[in-house]
Amino acid sequence: MKKINIEKQDSVKIYKIRKMLEELSQKSGRGTELITVYIPKGKQLHEIISTLQQEQGTADNIKSDLTRTHVVDSLGKVVQRLKLYKKTRKGIGDVLWSITTRRRRASRK
Repeated sequence: MKKINIEKQDSVKIYKIRKMLEELSQKSGRGTELITVYIPKGKQLHEIISTLQQEQGTADNIKSDLTRTHVVDSLGKVVQRLKLYKKTRKGIGDVLWSITTRRRRASRK
């Protein structure tokens, strides 16, 4: 088995990713829309953006008004974020998350 050399900078990145995953794992229950986009290494950004825009069109078929709005908005945010990048990183892929959670209104008694 090949030995993996992890530098200090890499271990900090791994820690941050683990911390983010822990935060995301706490999100659960009704009213949560989570979108995860995996970008393989070397994949062209315009292809990913095009695919996400097609998914936005597909999300228009979701019956629930609120869920449809949240999913379309989350996809739009991911597309906007991807447009800020010039290209994907060579040696590794990327992961993007977009999450929308509905908060319950406090009831007065």
